[in-house]
Amino acid sequence: MSESVSSATATAAVGLAGLLPYLNDGVLYAAFSGATVFVLSAKEASVPLRLVYLIPSIIIGVLAASYASSLLDVVVSKLLQRDLRTPNVIGAFLADLLPLGLTNQK
Repeated sequence: MSESVSSATATAAVGLAGLLPYLNDGVLYAAFSGATVFVLSAKEASVPLRLVYLIPSIIIGVLAASYASSLLDVVVSKLLQRDLRTPNVIGAFLADLLPLGLTNQK
């Protein structure tokens, strides 16, 4: 017999995944890895505050993945004079690393 908590968690996870059928798994993984780099580099913040930073950073990475990859396409095509298609996975990772570069200015 399964535990009620784990069954409820699995049902909630499947329900949330059903609400977002357009979500690419690679984009979610890249956003999570970029958010992890961002959170681990925030050394001046406490651990609970870092965990609070993690969730919005993942959401921003997923939402900005397409825009960041399109922006990278434009920059690379201007610099190299070549047409290049950057996958949204790279855009999600870069979208999470951009705040890291902006906040670590000295």
